[in-house]
Amino acid sequence: MGMLVYVYKSPLGSYHSTCDGITHRHSELCVVDCRGNFEPNNNRPAVKLVDDRPMGTPYPKLVPVDEREKGTWLMFGGNYAGCSDTRFRDFCAENNGGPYGMLPVFDRIEHKPEGSKMNLCNICNKPMTPTFDDSGNVLLTGENNSWPIIATGVCCDRCEKDFVLPARMKDASRRASK
Repeated sequence: MGMLVYVYKSPLGSYHSTCDGITHRHSELCVVDCRGNFEPNNNRPAVKLVDDRPMGTPYPKLVPVDEREKGTWLMFGGNYAGCSDTRFRDFCAENNGGPYGMLPVFDRIEHKPEGSKMNLCNICNKPMTPTFDDSGNVLLTGENNSWPIIATGVCCDRCEKDFVLPARMKDASRRASK
């Protein structure tokens, strides 16, 4: 059993940066490590609060349980989840999430599991190549969000620099001038 929370997304509508994460597909989540009356299901997937303190200070976030159990590296996808139930607010406060009852959802996945085919850039159709450190760990995946060129795709570093970032800057300038 867990607490039902609602996903809060950008008001820009079709824009999302989750790379098809759970908050892109669902408007409700079930926080399984928080006392509540709900079971996770296909319409409200299970998430749990994690505070791994990457910089040594509290940084609580919600992560999909199934991806966490697989050891998937997750990033913030731009969406938040929370509710007005005081039990959730108290749960967040007890776990260094502050007294607000709203947490970031880390549901963006940018790498492919070992053995899967390399992703192709949705703009130039060339393979995206990750960057590795001296120990063989992935530093950069080589995948980037291709919005606004392709709303739900990924692109290589070159296409991001040549096409995506200029389009985003043009869009931001257009919005600022309104």
